[in-house]
Amino acid sequence: MLTDEQIEQRLHYLTGSDAGTICGVNPYQTPVELWQLKTRRAVQKDISDKPAVKAGNMLENAVAEWFVAETGQRVMKEDKFCVHPTHKFLGGNLDRVLLEGNALLECKTTQSDKGWGLGFEQGDNVIPDHYLCQVIHYCAVTGCDTAYIAVLIRGIDFRWFKYERNLALEKKVIDRLTDFWINHIVADRAPEPETAEDVMTLRPDLTDETAVADADISETIATLKETKTIIKGLEETQKKLQDLLCIFMREKQVLVETNGKIAATWKQRAGAKRFDARKFKESHPDLYEQYEIQGEPVRTFLLK
Repeated sequence: MLTDEQIEQRLHYLTGSDAGTICGVNPYQTPVELWQLKTRRAVQKDISDKPAVKAGNMLENAVAEWFVAETGQRVMKEDKFCVHPTHKFLGGNLDRVLLEGNALLECKTTQSDKGWGLGFEQGDNVIPDHYLCQVIHYCAVTGCDTAYIAVLIRGIDFRWFKYERNLALEKKVIDRLTDFWINHIVADRAPEPETAEDVMTLRPDLTDETAVADADISETIATLKETKTIIKGLEETQKKLQDLLCIFMREKQVLVETNGKIAATWKQRAGAKRFDARKFKESHPDLYEQYEIQGEPVRTFLLK
């Protein structure tokens, strides 16, 4: 777990976890969001209490120990912040380094095996793209020839992977990071938006101008309309199929397949409690007005 001092230090560098964002493969962050943090236009949200984050922090030692037991390698914790020998804006904190060989170890926990080794065998190098960018970055910064990635999936499925340093791939990543640092951090210029949220962050003030579609945008509109039609059809099909199962179950709460495996349940649960704001307003209009607040403006996209 990073200390407050380490978090502050990392704002002055592009780290391994930033590499996937800049290369466009991080599903949890956009380049605009990263730029906001690095230029101090936004503050990193405290997610230390989230179960997934707590699990990662608590289980890091266990994952490292499991890796040692599986491979026979010896590791030690690396507390030093590492900086690239020539690109001084690249740095990062490593999880572990190996005592034999020029190698490092990254420890991960996850609830999904998506991206972790299709047709998996121990030592494969198939890992999620944002973690691949991370270890490419760390090998560049440290000069390590090898990066091992150990992951514990759903608390019981342990796997380890091996990345051998690839200088051609490394150059592509470093070039992307260098471009981002020079043209966005140093130049203090926002990257191009990649989501609607990015647009609202960068351009919160609306105008009365009208955007005119070109050929590509017209094609996008048509594709979106077609996609919404497909989704609606699938949702209707889903509802009909579910209704058929409920009709078959009738008053029964559990449905099992011919092999005895539970296929579905249909159980009654207590309704959630809710606050009747309308009734409260009628009974206590003055008190209701004291606690009524104006919500933040919402920009809504409607496809005509």
